[in-house]
Amino acid sequence: MTKKAAKAHAINEGLTNAQAEKYSAYYRRKTVLPKRDSERTRTYEAEWKFEREHRGLMGKLDEFSDVEKFVKQVTASKTWEKVSRYHGKVRVVKARNMGCRAAFVGRSYGSWLEISPAFDYTKYIVLHELAHSAGYSHHHVTFRECLLKLVSRFLGREAASILKANFKENGLRVTPAKPKEPIAWLRAAQRAPLSRAA
Repeated sequence: MTKKAAKAHAINEGLTNAQAEKYSAYYRRKTVLPKRDSERTRTYEAEWKFEREHRGLMGKLDEFSDVEKFVKQVTASKTWEKVSRYHGKVRVVKARNMGCRAAFVGRSYGSWLEISPAFDYTKYIVLHELAHSAGYSHHHVTFRECLLKLVSRFLGREAASILKANFKENGLRVTPAKPKEPIAWLRAAQRAPLSRAA
């Protein structure tokens, strides 16, 4: 829902024009993600902990051809259809091997992935990059929500549960905040000290 639609919804629910304006600003704050990828480091730290402590759950892939097959398997699944904003084909290419100088494990460019052969191939790396290709270029809550659904389906519930706990331990949400409906928001705002809702 856009800011304008949120205001119209609030007016339809009986809020005054001034209250509806404030509600639409509240709604936007709750639903629009920051432009900066401010949660990337904490997301990576949670993932690195998962990799360190549960290497066996990462889903090792032996050859690059296994990576290609896995990408096809994921993108042909019902889960992908549900979580992805992008429903076209996703292809995967092998990055040039830079050895220990490689600056990345994998990258997503939307409709294609680049995976570095300088590191072990794992299903987790592929799923991380596919979560980006699903339409979440940042590392915010919507990315983590998508990633956890992919991990649960393709690495198992145990892996998803551990990763989810790591995210939470790092102070990261795993489901987007749901904004209050206009009347509930107004009641909460009116109970708050120095309320400006009225």
